[in-house]
Amino acid sequence: VLDSSGNIKFIIEHLQDITERKQIEERNKFLAENMADIVWLLDKNLKTTYASPSIENILGFTPEERKKQTIQEMLTSESLENVMETLTNELELDKQEHTNPSRSIKIEVEYLHKEGHTVWMENVVKAIRDEKGEFNGLYGSSRDISDRKRVEKALKEMVQEKEVLLQEVHHRIKNNMTIIKSLLSMQKNIADEKPSKEVLQSAENRITNMMVLYESLYQNDNNSNCIL
Repeated sequence: VLDSSGNIKFIIEHLQDITERKQIEERNKFLAENMADIVWLLDKNLKTTYASPSIENILGFTPEERKKQTIQEMLTSESLENVMETLTNELELDKQEHTNPSRSIKIEVEYLHKEGHTVWMENVVKAIRDEKGEFNGLYGSSRDISDRKRVEKALKEMVQEKEVLLQEVHHRIKNNMTIIKSLLSMQKNIADEKPSKEVLQSAENRITNMMVLYESLYQNDNNSNCIL
């Protein structure tokens, strides 16, 4: 402040304590750099505007490299199709009354790694909206579920192998029963005495009943509901 002669009379200083703000910025930076999940933002054209540093550990790309990629360069063709279909359905859902604009969805996506292989990730996704509530982009987090996917694949293969084995056993048992029934029928036809024919017919009937019962058990997943 100057006096009437233009000389400096005193100086007003304005000091602001930014310690807390700096601490928050440093904490957020620490969390972004050390979290296991990838946090990301996409604009309405599905271009990446932000990716947390953890993306490099999981997918091999730096955040800056990610920003230069198109959505087609991020995903396998099958996952891309699934993502676009899901996005279309969600945008259609926005047009309906009483739809929650703050809803989130989970979607499993197969991402392309920088080294050429793929990484399965579970994404929790929410829409970014403008002041009118219109769709303006997406934000979310992605978690590596590759181990879970490998276990699921192994279990699926085990179930398929079991089904193939059961089918083979089923055909063999069915064929053996058919052969036994045919042999009993042939023996019955050449038998001379009536008691012999009756015994053979009874045995043949029992084999027929066993075949019907076995087929019923095989076709019915819940054996407790099988009518004997």
